[in-house]
Amino acid sequence: MITGFLNMNKKKGFQGTVPGLGVFGPWIVFLLMAVFSLGAEEKADWKLVYERDLSKGNLIKDWMVFSGEWSQTADGIKKVNADGNGCLILRLPVVQNATKITFVARAEAKAGDLSLLMGTARGEFERAAFFGFGSSANTKNKIIFNAHELAKTKKSLIKKGTWHEITAVREKGKLSLTIDGKLVLTADDDPYGMGGPYIGLYAWFPATFKSIRVWRRADKVLRKFQHRGVAGKEEQWLKGTYYPNRVPWLKTAFADYHELMKRGIHLTKSPLKWIPPETVSIFRPTPGLGLPALPGVEHTITYDPKPCKASVNEGGNGKYESVLHGRYNHHQIITVFKHRLIVNWTNHANDENGPGQRILARVGRFRKNRTVVDWGKPLETIIELAPAAVPVRRRPVKHDPKKIVEIACSGRLHVKNGRLYFSGRLFSTHGYTNEFPYRSAKPGRPIPAKNWNDNYEPEKGWDKDIFWRLNFNYYQQWDFKDGKLVPVSAMYVKGKIPDKIEVTPGRFKTVLQPGEPYASAKQFDQAPEQFKNDILRGKGPDNKKEIYETHANYASAAARLASADGTNALAHQAEYQRADGKWVAIRDNLAVAGFYYAQVRDTRKDFYPPAHLTNLPGVADPAAGNLKNGWSWILGNARSRREMYLVLSRDGIVFDRSWSILTIEGEMDKTFKNYIGKYGGPQYFASVMTGGSIWVAYSIGKRKEGVTRIPMKAIINAAAYPAKGAK
Repeated sequence: MITGFLNMNKKKGFQGTVPGLGVFGPWIVFLLMAVFSLGAEEKADWKLVYERDLSKGNLIKDWMVFSGEWSQTADGIKKVNADGNGCLILRLPVVQNATKITFVARAEAKAGDLSLLMGTARGEFERAAFFGFGSSANTKNKIIFNAHELAKTKKSLIKKGTWHEITAVREKGKLSLTIDGKLVLTADDDPYGMGGPYIGLYAWFPATFKSIRVWRRADKVLRKFQHRGVAGKEEQWLKGTYYPNRVPWLKTAFADYHELMKRGIHLTKSPLKWIPPETVSIFRPTPGLGLPALPGVEHTITYDPKPCKASVNEGGNGKYESVLHGRYNHHQIITVFKHRLIVNWTNHANDENGPGQRILARVGRFRKNRTVVDWGKPLETIIELAPAAVPVRRRPVKHDPKKIVEIACSGRLHVKNGRLYFSGRLFSTHGYTNEFPYRSAKPGRPIPAKNWNDNYEPEKGWDKDIFWRLNFNYYQQWDFKDGKLVPVSAMYVKGKIPDKIEVTPGRFKTVLQPGEPYASAKQFDQAPEQFKNDILRGKGPDNKKEIYETHANYASAAARLASADGTNALAHQAEYQRADGKWVAIRDNLAVAGFYYAQVRDTRKDFYPPAHLTNLPGVADPAAGNLKNGWSWILGNARSRREMYLVLSRDGIVFDRSWSILTIEGEMDKTFKNYIGKYGGPQYFASVMTGGSIWVAYSIGKRKEGVTRIPMKAIINAAAYPAKGAK
């Protein structure tokens, strides 16, 4: 009514009188209205940035049909397909700071889901806030963020055939949902921000969306709650120009995939098909994903670190207090050697790949035919394989404009010709890029200036850290003496770290040189002949005793390429062999998260071509392999890294058995300052098969380390496949 009064009088001015108030009446009314409006829908500091009558205008121009079937009617934009996901994405990036969205919608044939996505990137539900009005066939209302249900109420509020006004607000660290003027739900915002700047309208049953308005305003509290989307690329994606050869994006929509999984639909070029049980619930906050638990599985926490105060830029002396200190733990490798199970991983005070990162390992002794591992006392069985190369410090948000001091180490234990070696390298995580292909850098190949930034500025697209290979690889032999794992050779190195690196054309930075033992390490050509032969030509463990995860080989042009959508951001890998003898690699896509990609090669000598999208949900690093009877298994990670699950196939093509292995509902570590943390579930799997079990090492929220034993007999028994030839 207030808005209507102002519109009616904005041309004529305030003329005439108001009964009882005289000639000044209109001005008094205006002042009263301004006061009331501060507490009404449009506060004085809210700025209207988008408003549309959805019954008018060009649907395609303003909105992208992400999933479902939609049409434009006299009443508004209508979702016409029944019983299925429908999502429209607004092409304008409107989510910044505090955001308020009000829309009017009506359920048609059935009541259910007149909902909103706020802060989406490419339609991904995971990093957006979902304001669910009438979800689950109008049985409840909810707010979900990062696949975590933050608030809900079990009330049927949608009235079929009735226009409802829905308002979703994000401000001062809070999310709220208001229906027809009544506050229904509130929840805390996520301090690590939203995935992108876009919004989406969502419906399940036929529904019509009549109008929408979006407001924004500054909010000091939300400075640490900003989205991490890349606006420039998001806009290209919405215009359809970022990946010009991609398949329709609805094929990668989380919502549509829920239906794909239920129906077991086989994507055209996918080398595998997952047929989940009817109970599956991948993108809803259901512990265990709705999958049955596999019996006989055992879990062990192998490393529970203490906080570390070594960082020199936080008052520390740059040295770790002991092998028990260092909150950040990741990149685990699992090895079997001389009746021991050894897990090694990277360790840092607080950050992934931080300056002064080192390598730790824990040694466990097998018992009872390799069905039990005795991990011993931590101080006796945890060792330092590779010390920090430089003093420990936090990873900077702003890098030094002239120097590179961020030196870290990585590496792994592996068996060569029956002997145990540690192989590693020094590298630097320095600078930020806006393009995935430039994350891996090499001295002598400067990065284009337009793709380089010294500082971490995610709101501008500078959110991908750059890894510099420093031409410094090192090797050392290890063995057991008096029951303890110790080095039995000198350290030998290949290469030398350059004194300076040309980071962009014509711009050089000096490089900090490593300390001991790296500074005095011998050159590789001085190593004994047996040592050099083992490293260069040595064979791995006997596959009849231990079966390790294998590693796929890609032609350089296809190493990170997903052929279906043109993204160049595939990472991690696991491999298994199909019944027909061909090999399949499983990978995840850093640019389009949510489902694994896979590709086939005929023999182990072949290179893999670019990978194709599958309907197997997953993020982070999967594991895969074959049981002794040849059946193929994949160990996946889902639901924001909270879940470890296992799928099984007899032919390596159709995976029709599925189990939940481990669920951990940990939250982000709020002490994490500069580098984005992950949720606390099991993630980044490394595996070996020995003693009739699959042994899996993983990090828990990149904080703790864990090992899980999965008995192969338990898998075979739970699969309950009919006998060969039986119907």
